[in-house]
Order: sequence, then C-alpha cells, then structure tokens
Amino acid sequence: MSRYGTGVLAIVLALSWVEHTLADTHIDINVYPAFAPRGTISPSWTEYVSNTTSAIAIQAPTAGGPEQNPSGYQQVSSLIMPLDIIYTDYPSWNAMADPNPAFYELSNEFQSEFGNRIHFGVHIVSHRITEFALHDLSWALDSDDATDYFDQEGTFASYHYSKVAVGIVYGEDGMRVKR
Repeated sequence: MSRYGTGVLAIVLALSWVEHTLADTHIDINVYPAFAPRGTISPSWTEYVSNTTSAIAIQAPTAGGPEQNPSGYQQVSSLIMPLDIIYTDYPSWNAMADPNPAFYELSNEFQSEFGNRIHFGVHIVSHRITEFALHDLSWALDSDDATDYFDQEGTFASYHYSKVAVGIVYGEDGMRVKR
C-alpha cells in the first residue's frame, strides 16, 4: 500500500473525529470510499479527479462509467480486500497483470493503468456560519497489525485547495458565494 493511500485512509478517521468535536456547530461530514487509479502516474487520473469531484459535489454514487473506464467514479459499497489496493510499476489492474489471461480481457484503458487503490472522498457542509478550512483538520490513526504500519497522525496544514480539494462557500441564504 502506498504512503498516499495511508494518508487517504487517515483522512477518514480524522473526519470522524472532526464530526464528533464539531457536532455542536452543525457540520455534516460524509466520507465516500471509491476505487481509483494509481494517481498522477495514471493516464486516466485527470478525468478520474473530474468525475470524482463532480459526483461528490452532488453526492452521486457513480460518474463516468467505472465499469468501462478506470477514470469512472463509483463508491464502494462492499468489503474492500487487500487485492483491491495494489498498484505497480508495470501495467496492471485489479490485481491482474501479464501473463494472466484475464488481464487481456480488460479494455485497453484498464491495460494502460498501473494498478488501483482506494480513495476516500469527503463532502463537508456547515449548516451555520461556521467556516472551516483544510488547515483546521488533523488526523490520528491507530492499528493493531503486526507492524503497527497504520499508527500515524498528522495535519492538513500544508494542504491547499486544488482540483482534488475543492472548497465551496455558501451564504446564509444557501446560495454559493463567489470568491
């Protein structure tokens, strides 16, 4: 598993903490796990980000036809297995690669990928005039695996809004505020 995947996993726990500590401010936090291509090395990454942010913004479970293309977004609603989060330095998808005949049954788009992983999209809404930003969030993760690999903590203080971290502000009237 990548260090990036670890960080994404940590976001889920951080947001659970934020939801708990900010409960009195009426902030809703929804986390949506979804299968994703490897990241910026992926030829479908830019389109995946677009599909994902569009779907999460309207809280849609799918966007972009994930069955036909690795750039498609689809929330995971089943158990996530270790084989679901393997990426490589050679063409692979869903724990399949050459010489596995099933790999060649996939479309060319999937055969051009370098594995896949899980991302946890987050949709946060404040129902009052409570503004927050990425730098307000921190996370802590605990695990009981043999190596304590996931025992980590951190902050989002160095994160910036971008194509993968979209911030939208709404006024008291519920209308989007242009900034």
